[in-house]
Amino acid sequence: MAFNTDKRDEKDPFNPHPTRSQSSESVIGESLTVEGEIHSEEPLMVKGKVKGNIHSNQPLIVEESGQVTGDLNGEIITIRGTVKGKVVSAQKLIISSSGSFSGDISVEKLIIEEGARFKGHVTMESPAATQPHKPSPDKTQHKNTDSSKPVH
Repeated sequence: MAFNTDKRDEKDPFNPHPTRSQSSESVIGESLTVEGEIHSEEPLMVKGKVKGNIHSNQPLIVEESGQVTGDLNGEIITIRGTVKGKVVSAQKLIISSSGSFSGDISVEKLIIEEGARFKGHVTMESPAATQPHKPSPDKTQHKNTDSSKPVH
């Protein structure tokens, strides 16, 4: 007796939408205001207002109607709306032509489209550069930094 484990045409009583992707996306709708810290393990789209920090290891999009006052921390972040705070992106930040950002950015790759508004500072580093550097002990030199003693 053989079993076919790949029966995509049959309806699964526990999954009413069998053709729908199993990955999901969270949406903060236009009529919502969220206050507090948000941690997301799935893609997140902000269409409403968030007053607080957002942490996501998946794509994070602030849509044109979205407004965030707080820090964004994620892999890939797209700003189409308004963000005031700090952005730390492990891979890429995109500020689209409709986007407005005010604050500091730390990112590996930055794309600012024509028409976008940006006020702040940018630090661009590769992921390796963010790791703490430890000098090897044999190459470390000790210098007298006491300025009260004369140098001979």
